[in-house]
Amino acid sequence: MKTENIVRKLKEYDSWTILCHEKPDGDTLGCALALFSLGKRMKKKVVSGGRDAVPDKYLFLPYSGEYRQLSANDVLPESLLIVVDTSTKNRSIEGLETILPLHDSVAMDHHVDNEKFCKINLVCPEASASAEIVAELMHDNFDISVDEAVCLYTALATDNGSFRFSSVTQRSHEIARILMQAGAKPNEIDSCLNESMTHEALKLWGRAMEGSELFADGTAAMLHLSASDFEELHSAPSVTENLVNQLLRIKGVKIALFVSEFDGTLKLSVRTKQPYAARDIAAFYGGGGHDQAAGAKLCGSIDKVIAELKKQVTKYAEIGLSCNK
Repeated sequence: MKTENIVRKLKEYDSWTILCHEKPDGDTLGCALALFSLGKRMKKKVVSGGRDAVPDKYLFLPYSGEYRQLSANDVLPESLLIVVDTSTKNRSIEGLETILPLHDSVAMDHHVDNEKFCKINLVCPEASASAEIVAELMHDNFDISVDEAVCLYTALATDNGSFRFSSVTQRSHEIARILMQAGAKPNEIDSCLNESMTHEALKLWGRAMEGSELFADGTAAMLHLSASDFEELHSAPSVTENLVNQLLRIKGVKIALFVSEFDGTLKLSVRTKQPYAARDIAAFYGGGGHDQAAGAKLCGSIDKVIAELKKQVTKYAEIGLSCNK
């Protein structure tokens, strides 16, 4: 019923405003740009954007040049708000809470902690990416162009670790098949995603790796980068996407942590393997996410934060809480 209502609203409204979450990743961008393309094909007046700019690695995506940095003041009047891959109002554009009562709105997301702040909320935590939800809706009710297939396959593959994560299901592969039939070429997309690193970014990864450490009897591993690291190597936090995942390649590591400092903000990225849940660790610091991938914003000096984090995660590792608790 929710899907039917969303399709009806997509057809009914003459203008759409499609919103991504802050620090956009491949899933939120791919979903938003695929819907942007669909809106254009349906002759809608459509705007797509979010609080932050598109990271360089995703500039190959069709319609990425149409993406805009937005605030509530930029939302099209009388438009349908479409919020993709965004679990809370705080992760969307500035001032969203002030305009939500004034607009019809739909959300499509796969975060289990989604606050359901839109009028219609299609939330499927069992999906490995929000792209599964958007692709299925488009495939069943419209059609999928080549450009849209590229956007959605990118969204799918980046959020489920190129089909490596435990979140991947038979449905994930079925959606991939549909997108490939529509024209997505995995080898070309993978080349754009993983063969575009700058030399400075490579050095930044090297610096983080050099400072990596194991703790909790080898169950946990941590990387960190300070603001001076980013400044010295002329890089932005967006180039560290997937860096934390490398720690899970270490034998015996089931909890991977990455602390980064940029523009006065400390960010924690967490990845885990069962029986540990990344969401449990992030929630301790007011964050959220999925069972195996989550994040939070931290307060304090980076040295004190790291020391406290190691202490808390060591306790958590010793308890060995199941992600199914």
